[in-house]
Amino acid sequence: MLAVLIAVVLASPVGVATAALAAVATAARWGSAWLVAVGGAQAVLGPAAVVGPAPAAASSWLAAAALLLAVPGGSLTAALAVGTTAAFVLAGPAGTDGIAVRLGATLVLSLVAVGIGLLPWRRIPAVLALVLAVAATALAVA
Repeated sequence: MLAVLIAVVLASPVGVATAALAAVATAARWGSAWLVAVGGAQAVLGPAAVVGPAPAAASSWLAAAALLLAVPGGSLTAALAVGTTAAFVLAGPAGTDGIAVRLGATLVLSLVAVGIGLLPWRRIPAVLALVLAVAATALAVA
């Protein structure tokens, strides 16, 4: 469901493809597309950014970066939604043990998304987003 909502927020064919591939990479990495399962796994094992074999952690980083690069220009709301989603992909839920990590990731990635949304050119980040999403998926399923 989150992938569908982010695809709507990204509102372009490349953005929709990026959101779908990032969702597939996240589901392949954690073995489930259910947000509760992904969040629960990260709550128990730790943030996706640092847990697991190196290719799996790299997949999470690439999926988050792809989402950030696909952010549409000129929409603060869209940038905040995408930044928050990218933070979930990397840092997991806001449990009592990881709240500082989650809030920090959300703040930093939301600011990065706002900055990317302010870029005057959109084509290069959009194409790079799709390339990173494909790489994230390839690493997650490998």
